[in-house]
Amino acid sequence: MGWMVRRGVGLKGAAILEVRGRKSGEPRTTPVNPLSLDGERYLLAPRGETEWVRNIRVAGEAALITRRGREEFAVVEVTHGDKLPIIRAYLREWAWEVGAFFEGLSAKSDDVDLMDAAPGFPVFQITPRLDELRERWLRVRDGESGMHYGRGLEAAGDAAAAEAVYEELIATDYLVGYYELAWLRFRNEEVEAALDLLRACLRLDESPDDFTSSIAGQLGHWMWDATADPDAEDLLRRGLEHPDARADLAHLLMATNRAGEAEQVLREGVTLGDKGSFIVLGNLLARSDREAEAEEMYRRGYAAGDAFSAYNLSLLLDDQGRGDEADAWLIRAANGGDQFAIDRLT
Repeated sequence: MGWMVRRGVGLKGAAILEVRGRKSGEPRTTPVNPLSLDGERYLLAPRGETEWVRNIRVAGEAALITRRGREEFAVVEVTHGDKLPIIRAYLREWAWEVGAFFEGLSAKSDDVDLMDAAPGFPVFQITPRLDELRERWLRVRDGESGMHYGRGLEAAGDAAAAEAVYEELIATDYLVGYYELAWLRFRNEEVEAALDLLRACLRLDESPDDFTSSIAGQLGHWMWDATADPDAEDLLRRGLEHPDARADLAHLLMATNRAGEAEQVLREGVTLGDKGSFIVLGNLLARSDREAEAEEMYRRGYAAGDAFSAYNLSLLLDDQGRGDEADAWLIRAANGGDQFAIDRLT
């Protein structure tokens, strides 16, 4: 297929990937099938840990060559738990060409089978290069361009330059500057400074929307996670769409002797497909001797992309004397990146 693409007669969607060799420093090329999904683009390696995968991990950037020209970009590797919809979409689009490498999987395979396979198929999200982000920031200088440029600077290790961008956003009344600077402070273990920035963001926000809810959820998550402050409850309720808010709220409710309400919050999360709710509900059920229900929640959590659920399920099965099943789920957890499972197997 590579020669066809290079000569301008490639299959629809196909491209040539050019990436710098990690040892030679010379450009290396290979045909790939980029995938577009929900406004983002991805590269998936159907042959697994190939040379281009190892090279792109080191380089952090690459180029795509198509009939329309050459496009340079940066990449971010996708975690195993976030691969499921990408693998399913890739199979829907490209199984006719590369399906043999997926050993019987298809776009209709169940979530557990895709989660089992996910570690074997590296996935990278295509993102703009830092120079492109800088050019757009200098041209537009709005909240979105500043956010992306600041994040790019942080990824490149230039926290001081990122801080200057966020400070400029704050000075020009873009609330996203508070949010991004809060994250920078938090990553530097300046927790109180991070909390103060998010409080200021909420205080200044005169038009509450989804962004406001996200800020409330993040502030509540940090407050509960860092200090176990029960005052986080109202913030967590306001920000339930935040990925950690529902699980944190459940933990807070259990810590304040409201286990029944916590279970209700988590069951609502399970109904909504909230990935973090399955394992916490499973733990709650296991502690209250409802092991069959706990097992179901752990299984569903794994199918939703949470390898930690696989580890907890392995412990539950082991306690029940189901050793072979426990071992199989322990391996699943380790393959999904759960460090506790990895440690137990080494």
